[in-house]
Amino acid sequence: MHYKKQIDMKEYESLTFEQMPTALCRLLQEVSSIKNYLLNNSTLNDSSNIVKPEKEWLTVEQLSHILDLKQTSIYQLIYQKRIPSYKRGGRLYFDAVEIDEWVRVGKKKSLEQIKKEANLEIKR
Repeated sequence: MHYKKQIDMKEYESLTFEQMPTALCRLLQEVSSIKNYLLNNSTLNDSSNIVKPEKEWLTVEQLSHILDLKQTSIYQLIYQKRIPSYKRGGRLYFDAVEIDEWVRVGKKKSLEQIKKEANLEIKR
């Protein structure tokens, strides 16, 4: 079985409240058929093809190189609980994704972004 049917989204845009249960049932059937197709596809059943996402754990030394900070500065951030970290067996670890998010949260807005936000607030 090959799943080639195109879903026409316009078909779902004008649904009435009374049509919702039927539409939901139809969508669930379509999702089920897609799921069955994927489960029965022989290439997906071969466990050697499945890539499991793994966390990338960083040490203090690696993090200091990535962030271009001294290790003492990183220890200070940990002590102040300002950086996400994990401690196991007396060693410190950092999740690369969490560090990326942590850096992004500290983003400073440009003057242009501040002006746009101010204009939006004034218009309200």
